[in-house]
Amino acid sequence: MPDTATKKTESARWGIYHRDREWARETGDPCLAVVNAADKEGAENQASLDGICGPTGLWAHPLRNTEQRR
Repeated sequence: MPDTATKKTESARWGIYHRDREWARETGDPCLAVVNAADKEGAENQASLDGICGPTGLWAHPLRNTEQRR
């Protein structure tokens, strides 16, 4: 049985985008960076620490792990 405390701390890949979706759409919805973090807030914080910024703020979205789909 997996330990739930371990599961919560597992790192996932997150795409970092512009927070304002209209701005993002108008600029081609670029992915500003990809970071590893345990949760959405952690991903946004990590991106900020890495110097990633945008005029509308940052928005993290989980990326699919293609290895799990096989």
